[in-house]
Amino acid sequence: MSTFKSKLLKWKDWLYIPDTAKYLSIDFGEEVTEADVLQFASDGHLKLSVRFVNPTHAIRGGKFLPFDEWAEKFRKELSWESLRPSICDDKKLGFSHPEFEGVIVAPDVSIIEETMADLLPPEQLKKNYLEQLSVEVQQEKLSMIVEAIIDINKERSKKFGGKVPPGKNSFTGSVETIEGLFDLPMLGAELRSVMRQHQWKNDGPDVSIVDIDGTFVEGEDGRLFKLVTRYDWEDLRREDNHAERIKWPYNDPRNYCPAGGLPEDGVLVVRKSALLDFQERNNENQSGDRTINPKVEKSNLHIIGALLQLVMDKKLFTSEEALREHLATQYQGYLGCSERSLAGRFSEAKKLLSE
Repeated sequence: MSTFKSKLLKWKDWLYIPDTAKYLSIDFGEEVTEADVLQFASDGHLKLSVRFVNPTHAIRGGKFLPFDEWAEKFRKELSWESLRPSICDDKKLGFSHPEFEGVIVAPDVSIIEETMADLLPPEQLKKNYLEQLSVEVQQEKLSMIVEAIIDINKERSKKFGGKVPPGKNSFTGSVETIEGLFDLPMLGAELRSVMRQHQWKNDGPDVSIVDIDGTFVEGEDGRLFKLVTRYDWEDLRREDNHAERIKWPYNDPRNYCPAGGLPEDGVLVVRKSALLDFQERNNENQSGDRTINPKVEKSNLHIIGALLQLVMDKKLFTSEEALREHLATQYQGYLGCSERSLAGRFSEAKKLLSE
């Protein structure tokens, strides 16, 4: 790392987009523009953050969970009651979870008369389907659906460093104000906001896609917030329930709608830790052609796995995620010690030891 870059980062926890472009230009040995930085972020290579200069309205939600932890929790909590039935395009009964991605066609759909799909509502079809199965078979089919949904979200978790975002129904609290620095999880309209700025920098066409799920930001503890905007008061006065609405508290979620994007006074920045993680992965890609002795690699993974098991058995940390966060903070800037890299190596090591 050059002296210039060392001095630049020494006293800063985050950089503006123009400074990030200058920093990466030196590291890459070629010009990196602000548009390039925004494209790195929208493509999922570089974690962006937003700095709220002024307080912003938001509803607090759940946390990102490591995939293995989420999958274990999902298996324990899912039941037939929590699955939502629907009719697929091919007139077959499908099941999905209201908070997570994936619609799974009901196992053994042959026992459902396809002609009934046009006559009965999905809930009735679900009831008819279950009535034809014994309790034991119901549990077997439920397990098949659970594993199918888990597989879908495992693939999705790769976009988020091996973590699964919280369900949509976790945003249930009162509206609060947040300010300061938050990360962009790229789940909803925050991605469109970044893409829109990228288009502006390139003088390209405007991004017209609207995300109805809302705009999300992530706190340092991994908890998500959904940004909201207060309804226009004059519009509310014309509603039939105006007399009832004025009795609601100011921070009642019913007075707000999901924000269509990041606020205009939300400034895009890049955390130092995110920049170093991006730089580390770039260096790994550049050195990827070097051959690693398979025996040495296997030995290293055995050592990592054994030490990981020892630390977790001693309960020195509340979770593997807490251990990764501690190591990433304690050894920030060291090659291979970013949270993303540690998650990958830990996963490889555990898999190898279990074989």
